[in-house]
Amino acid sequence: MNLAVIADTESRVGLSDPALVVDATVWQDIARRRRQEIYNALPPEYLIAPELLENDHVVDLPETCGLLSARELSITSLSATKLLQFMHNETYTAVEVITAFCKRAAIAHQAVSKRAPIAQVRRAN
Repeated sequence: MNLAVIADTESRVGLSDPALVVDATVWQDIARRRRQEIYNALPPEYLIAPELLENDHVVDLPETCGLLSARELSITSLSATKLLQFMHNETYTAVEVITAFCKRAAIAHQAVSKRAPIAQVRRAN
């Protein structure tokens, strides 16, 4: 997107007021710091090998990264209703369910955070 299109869009939606426009580097720095804080808060056992994040196709990362057991993959692929049924009949414990979803969230965070800078470079070209 070129600067003329951005300026035109900003003026049409009322963002031409300098007080309303945030310097792009400011929010990018804040976002980068926040992603790093979240990454640093991940338990070491939830970290994925960096080479697994280099692939452009990360959709199957939860199944291929080795972080989730077969049981945890099963838990995180259930519908909410089915999950409640399994918890009710004590097939799965609350701790198991929470752990599985925390691991899957950690995988997603690492995949998205790793991809974001590359996506920004591609959009700029």
